[in-house]
Amino acid sequence: MISIDAVITVIRDDVLLEKAVESLLAQHTPGIDFQILVGFDGPVEESPRAWKADDRVVIHRFPVNQGVGGALRSVIALSTADYVARLDSDDIALPGRIRKQVRVLENNPDIAVLGTSAMLINQDGEVMGELGARGDGGVIDVKDGLWRKNPITHSSIMMSRAAYERAGGYDASLRKYEDYDLFLRLALVGRVAVLDEPLVQYRLHEGQITRSFKLRGLGALGIARRQRSVAKVYEVPAHQRVAWTSAWLAAQYLSVLGLRRWNYQRFGQRASGHVPANGASRGT
Repeated sequence: MISIDAVITVIRDDVLLEKAVESLLAQHTPGIDFQILVGFDGPVEESPRAWKADDRVVIHRFPVNQGVGGALRSVIALSTADYVARLDSDDIALPGRIRKQVRVLENNPDIAVLGTSAMLINQDGEVMGELGARGDGGVIDVKDGLWRKNPITHSSIMMSRAAYERAGGYDASLRKYEDYDLFLRLALVGRVAVLDEPLVQYRLHEGQITRSFKLRGLGALGIARRQRSVAKVYEVPAHQRVAWTSAWLAAQYLSVLGLRRWNYQRFGQRASGHVPANGASRGT
C-alpha cells in the first residue's frame, strides 16, 4: 500500500489551522495509508480541538522555534511514508488533491516534486484569483525556468521521499526561501513539475511569516548560487546566469527593505482590481 504523510508546521493553534487540518481529513484516499503530521514549532498555546483526537493525525511538539525550514526538516525526519505532501497552516487542500497528485507521481516516477496551481483567497476565504499556470489540467515541467524564479506554491507540493533524501532535505538554517532552495536541489535529481489544476487555496492575510521577514538571515546569496548551478545544467551562457541572478538578488533585497512588493503582494493587488493584471505566478 502506498503511504503518504501530509506535513503542517505551525506557530499558532487557531481556527485557520483547524480548517487546514480538516481539509486534509476530508480527502478521499482509498488504498492509501494517509497520515497528517502537525509540528508545533516552539511553545504554542494549545486549545482543545476535535481534529486532535483523529487517529490519522500525529502531533509533534518542538520546545524551541526552528523556523519553517527547520521545523519541516524535523517533522519529515520522523516520517517513513513513500511520499510527503505539504500544506501551510492557513491554507486549504481542495477535494481530490492527495489522490490526484499521487496518481501523477506513481505514473511518473522521474518527477521529484509536483506542485499544483492554486486559488488565492483572503482572510475570510473569499476567492480573489488563481496562482500558477492556467491550462488544460496537464502536467507542466517547470524545471527549465526554475533557475529564474520559483513558480511553485510551496503549500501545494508532494514529493517522493527518495528524491527528498537525495536532495538533502530542507536547509534548517534558512528563514526564507527554504522551499525555493529545496526545489533547486530537487531539480538536480529529477523532474520538477506542476499539475495544472487548482488543488489548494492559498490564503493571503495579515500576520504571514513572509510579511514580517527581516533582512537578517535572508540566505539569498546561497539561492543565487543554486540558480546558477541549475542554469548551467541547461547550458545557459555564463553572462546570462550572472546578469539574471544579480537582478534577482537586487529585487529580493529591495523587497525586504520595503522598496518593492513581494510577488504574492503584487498579485493580491491585481486580483483585487487595484492594478492591471498581466500574468503572475506565486514565487520569489
